[in-house]
Formats: sequence, C-alpha cells, structure tokens
Amino acid sequence: MLKQPTVILTVAMALEARGLQHILADRQVIDRDGLFGVGGHVAEVPTWILQTGVGPIQARKAAEKIMKCEPRAVIVTGLAGALSPAIRPGGLILPHEIRSPEAPEGPGLYPAPTLLATARAAVGGSRISTSTGVLLTVNKPIYRPHEKSSLAAATGAIAVDMESAEILQAAATYEVPALVLRGISDGARDSLPDFGHRDPASLRGQLGLAAEALGSPRKLRNLISIARGTRRALKTMGFAHAALIPALARTLRDG
Repeated sequence: MLKQPTVILTVAMALEARGLQHILADRQVIDRDGLFGVGGHVAEVPTWILQTGVGPIQARKAAEKIMKCEPRAVIVTGLAGALSPAIRPGGLILPHEIRSPEAPEGPGLYPAPTLLATARAAVGGSRISTSTGVLLTVNKPIYRPHEKSSLAAATGAIAVDMESAEILQAAATYEVPALVLRGISDGARDSLPDFGHRDPASLRGQLGLAAEALGSPRKLRNLISIARGTRRALKTMGFAHAALIPALARTLRDG
C-alpha cells in the first residue's frame, strides 16, 4: 500500500513520468480520483510522480486534486524550452520566479525560499549544471526561434513551459511549499515541431509527427535534435531528483 506522499513531483506527460520513475523504489501505479502516475520511495522518502496533462487548463484541474493529497512539498518538474541561447538542451533550470500568461512581465509567483535554497545546495552539490532566472508559463507552444527571442526580450524570461504557474498558484492557495525544477528539451534556436491537432502526449501524435518528418530532412534533423535534448534532460533530472528529494525531506523535518 502506498504511503502518504512526503513529496509529489508533477509532470505534464506520461513520457516524463516514465523518464523519471526509475528513481522510485517499490513502484506502484497510481490511478485514483482522476490522478494518474506512479508512487514509491526515494531514499525511503515517500514520493509520488503525478501527471497533470499538457497546458494551463489541464494543470489547473489536476493541481486542485494533487494538493488535496496533502503532500509536505511539491516539485513541478518535466520538460521546458529555453528562451536564452545560453541554456543548452539537456540542462536544468531552477527558476526563482514563475510568471503566468496573464502577467508575463511580472510580478510572478515565487518558490518557497527554504526549498529553493535546499535545491540549490543539493543539485549544485551534485555537480549538475543549473540555470536560474524567470520561467514563463504560456497558453500555447512557442514554435519558432524568432518567437522565442521576442518573448525573451519582452519578459526577461530564460525558459518557457505550460503548467508551472498554475501548479504554484494552487500550492500557494493550499499553503503547500513548492518549487520548480525543469529540464530543457529544446534550445532557443530550435524550432518546435507543429503538432497541429495531434496530441503531443499520445503515442499516435508522436508517431504522426515522426512520419511527417521523414519527408523533410530539415524537420527530421530538428526532431532528432529535440529527441536527444529530451533524453538528456530526463537523465539529468533523474540525477537531480535523486539528490534533491532526500535533502528536501530533511529540510521539512528540521523546519
């Protein structure tokens, strides 16, 4: 039987959950009350990885249910896209401010200071390179390099995602300490594939995109580049969370 979670990691897609679940011992599938994911332990710390779905609307719906699980802390994780050319695919970001689509120029939401300090020490102590700055949550994917450049110039954000602001807002409402740790799947100069009406979280959507890319060398190169960035990001996030979760548990216990 799963124990009450000390830490919950939220991810948007099953792809991310599968890429991180190897850090859990005694894994069990979670499928209850509209929540899906996997639970277990990281260094004996009860930890769940739960999927929110892609985008702010799905994240908002899932966040309410997640907070009612009464975790001691929440880590918003998974993949993000770089807006700053200095951040390479496969790297990590540990933002000190998260802005919403409604207020892209701020003010934003802020991770719990004690958790952020713990994360910086734990992840930095593991010699994992991380970048800090502003993370911007958006309503739709930012596909092209010129769009990324314009958004970076207008907001000062270093990276972009589609869920973090909603989850942090719910955590603040429920007074659950939270922070964001994301891996970079695509760089500022990469073009995201246009999924159109395909579901990016589904196998059918991913296979359809791959089939389309086979007819275009440029699209194929770009897709391979993002796939490599995604694999590196998930691997690095796994190392980071293995170091971070026990450190967070100690901080919560001592606090």
